[in-house]
Amino acid sequence: MASKITVRSFVAWSILPLLLMIAAGAWLALGPGFRLGHRSAALLASMPKDEFEQRIQTYLLDHPEVIIESLNRMEERQRASAEMEVQALIKSHADVLFRDVDSPSAAIPTEMSRSSSSSTITAPIAGRWHR
Repeated sequence: MASKITVRSFVAWSILPLLLMIAAGAWLALGPGFRLGHRSAALLASMPKDEFEQRIQTYLLDHPEVIIESLNRMEERQRASAEMEVQALIKSHADVLFRDVDSPSAAIPTEMSRSSSSSTITAPIAGRWHR
């Protein structure tokens, strides 16, 4: 009895790879994407322009999410481009933006260095200058 089960399982496991190889061969032989010449490209080239445009229009009307996704990608690219432009402007005008000589924050280090010899330190407290 055990030898019958062993023979059956051996035959079953031997046939399975053979069937898979036959199925793969048929798929490669009969699949349109694997044929030489790719008829789909030739079909597209021989299709009249009006028919091609009609097929595109029909597809877009049947699948409007494609248009929405395209618009979202375009807006994301525009946002990224605008952000890069802003960063470039900030970088090119960093001296004017961050190192203004007339601002109170620019005066703090010089005031502290001058008053370090005396006992009082000048510093901004609650939005006003305190001595």
